[in-house]
Amino acid sequence: ETRAFGIEAFGFFMMGCPGETRESIDNTIKLAVRLNLNHIQITRFTIYPGTDIYNDYLLKNNNYDYWREYIINPEKSKELPLLETELTIEEVNRFIKIAYLKFYLRRKYIKTNYKQLLNLPKLKRGGMAVADLIKELSVNFVKYLLNS
Repeated sequence: ETRAFGIEAFGFFMMGCPGETRESIDNTIKLAVRLNLNHIQITRFTIYPGTDIYNDYLLKNNNYDYWREYIINPEKSKELPLLETELTIEEVNRFIKIAYLKFYLRRKYIKTNYKQLLNLPKLKRGGMAVADLIKELSVNFVKYLLNS
């Protein structure tokens, strides 16, 4: 147990990787919640120039170089697509938000970290982040209901 020595465990997770499914993302979220971590960071899988996967992306997209275009004109850039996954960017972004909420709002996390949560600057920062996530998920849910 690292906590006894004042060492915090930080988990890093990626979502939207090639081959990822809704089920595998759900398993990732369950793993993050099950592990005895102090904090988590979740990012969407991103391809970068010079990697094999970016070279594959170039071949499949008529050599359209996303990063070159982004550097030349970032205002006109579009979102970099996900590769070889059934998930949309919007779904992955929603799963990331859900994962944060499930991790940080669970009883065990709050009980274990209550002293840190009572630290006013941390509480304010964390509370604002949670409020923003809930607001965005609520707005998107209402839009979904209106479009159904």
